Amino acid sequence: MAAVERRARPVDLRRHRRRSGQRHQLHRRAGGLRRGRRHRRGGADRRDRRQRRGGGGGLDRAPLRAAGGRLHRRPHGAAGEADGPRRGDHLRRHRHRRRQDGGAARGRGDGGRVAGRDRIDHGAGAAPVRLARPAGDGWLVLIGGGELTFGETEAADRAWIAKLPPAGEVGFVPAASGSADYGRHFAIYLDEYFGRRAEIVPIYRRRDARRGKNRRRLAGAAAIYLGGGVAEQLIGALAGSPCLEAIEERLRDGGVVVAIAAAAQAAGSVVRSLYGGATLAGFGWLAGGVVETNFEPGNDRRLRRLLAHPGVSWGLGIPAGRAVLLGPAGRLETAGRSYWLGSAGGDLEPLGDDGEGEGDGRDDAGAPMA
Repeated sequence: MAAVERRARPVDLRRHRRRSGQRHQLHRRAGGLRRGRRHRRGGADRRDRRQRRGGGGGLDRAPLRAAGGRLHRRPHGAAGEADGPRRGDHLRRHRHRRRQDGGAARGRGDGGRVAGRDRIDHGAGAAPVRLARPAGDGWLVLIGGGELTFGETEAADRAWIAKLPPAGEVGFVPAASGSADYGRHFAIYLDEYFGRRAEIVPIYRRRDARRGKNRRRLAGAAAIYLGGGVAEQLIGALAGSPCLEAIEERLRDGGVVVAIAAAAQAAGSVVRSLYGGATLAGFGWLAGGVVETNFEPGNDRRLRRLLAHPGVSWGLGIPAGRAVLLGPAGRLETAGRSYWLGSAGGDLEPLGDDGEGEGDGRDDAGAPMA
């Protein structure tokens, strides 16, 4: 019996050459778990509706008759050369190189760009990054978060400690957390890493912020450090109090005010509430601005939602261990890379270098404060 001669066939038949089954992709779930209704006969794309393909609708009668019960032409044009061992997928997977069907080249990556859009050009005539802070000769330092005991904020803390006078204590305010242990750990950390002394200013509730003794402690501190915790708790304790007035006076008179995590969020015009997704008014130290801490550029939805709030025109996204330092005369310094956003639908703009929390030691050129 003569051997049957094998016919020439393409290397791959509508599938990745290393995957089983004659289809573009494997189903990740069992048949009983797949959602959506079944595709019936007469479909325009061989019953394949994934990856935003153009043949999602049914065929008219004329194309059905022309097909003669067989497959209609592909939505991406006539069949071409087989992909082969070095050509990759026919349509390419998301977030890889540009696909053959002209779809989005990438999603939101580490740079936080919107798919298919270029970053804002900062060349001649481009609008600069807008930042605003209270008038005065002091420094407002916003830290994105991080653990003291593991040294995650060491580079950020070194940046603001370098601006302190040789003598003077750092006043620690634990109102956001309500924890006395937090203050003790902070004092030990500051002494071991930087040789500076910290004093706990016992403000836990609103009545504590009305005490004259606490106000005098804040007024005499070389720096004021607002510890992290819950923004609502910090705002509820300080809003409209003599101690808040003392903090704002230090900003005007040349002192250093440091806020980390939830306390940094409270510095903005609007604060994202921890409960129910609501918002509340912040201290308003950043005119028209908001802050999102522990920020990840690939997950910026919370920051964009804050910018959709009335009266908000810009925002800062500060990752953990990074810091943004807003100084007098429009000075801006960074410890590590943070991000600026000018509108809810805009692109993230990087501030500072890409070091792991290492300050650049200079003003961030091209980012003047209004």
